[in-house]
Amino acid sequence: MAARKTINVVDVVDTVNRMLLESTCNADVRRGMGAVLTIILHRTDNYDGFRYLNEGDGIPVGHEPGIVWEGEGEDRHPTFPDDSRRQYGCKCARLEAQRKQRKRQREMEELANKPIL
Repeated sequence: MAARKTINVVDVVDTVNRMLLESTCNADVRRGMGAVLTIILHRTDNYDGFRYLNEGDGIPVGHEPGIVWEGEGEDRHPTFPDDSRRQYGCKCARLEAQRKQRKRQREMEELANKPIL
């Protein structure tokens, strides 16, 4: 059997995003994961930005989030305790989700249009 020569980019993004969220390794390791993922996404024309993970995203207890908002009103500003805590976006994942949603809508329309026996 021939070796597989491709990999699903959405699977890579999902795996790395989970690792960046759940990892308790040092920030340099997470930065390396993010750098490799960024290269993959750019080379496949799938880069769709990133966001910093915040305290409510499920970061392990005792570890810093990627972003914390401090201050009030006009003085409100972000700080970045651990800039390696990120979640990357993927154009192909967004397109895949849109395709699934359109398919579900078509199926629902078909069901609605079926005569009741």
